[in-house]
Amino acid sequence: MYLVGLFLGLFFGFHSNDEEVVEHFIIAENSEIELFGNSSFGGFSCESPVSQAENDVQLEYTVVENNIYFQNARILVPVSSFDCGVKKLTTDMQSLLHADEYPEIAIQLIMFRQTVDNSPMLNENSDQGSMVMDFMIAGKESRQETAVVRKWNEESFTLKGQVILDLNDFGIEPPKPLFGLMEVSNEVEVHFDLTLKKI
Repeated sequence: MYLVGLFLGLFFGFHSNDEEVVEHFIIAENSEIELFGNSSFGGFSCESPVSQAENDVQLEYTVVENNIYFQNARILVPVSSFDCGVKKLTTDMQSLLHADEYPEIAIQLIMFRQTVDNSPMLNENSDQGSMVMDFMIAGKESRQETAVVRKWNEESFTLKGQVILDLNDFGIEPPKPLFGLMEVSNEVEVHFDLTLKKI
């Protein structure tokens, strides 16, 4: 899988307010995106591992009052990269997302809001916030906002979170895989765990 036009170049906290920043990254091999859903047969998941980008990623963002506003911060996820563990389910999922006509899912990062949190799971090199993102699936767009955790060190940056998408927002009817024997919920939970290496 590949991601392009990608995001989030803050390693040591925020830059000065109203400062526009351009930074370059590559995508670490341990990054992944996973879809979780429920069906009449129980839960299922479809995973898309993220391979290291062949080219560097240029990210532009502006910091205003501890909020990060992104420009051109776009993620492209090939629908064909998802593996649901069962061949028929994988094929049905790709058909559901209209992979032939729309071979990629696009995620556009819009804004990151930092929040104050005293969670014992966080340390001086991590914080929490909310991310505003536009999801483009099967040619239709839906804006979402979800909680995320940022972690960073001198060499890399990680963003981790999850968001629930309603397939109806994208004009998608939930599939009935396994020859109609299996009914799938219209809600899909997207988990993302993405690590970017600064270059």
